[in-house]
Amino acid sequence: MFRMKGEIWVKLLLFFRAGLLPISVAGVDTEAFLRGWLQVENDFSSDGVTNNDAYQYALVHY
Repeated sequence: MFRMKGEIWVKLLLFFRAGLLPISVAGVDTEAFLRGWLQVENDFSSDGVTNNDAYQYALVHY
């Protein structure tokens, strides 16, 4: 599909224990945070343009 830049690991580090600990200490509900991430993953991982809001947004703004 799309190529990801080499720095993507920095963004994904947030979802590992080392990234979740500071978020938790800051008082953020980490379970809700991860549920939200899973919802976004489900919403934007479909291949079809008609079912994927991210594709539709990209088409409109391209």
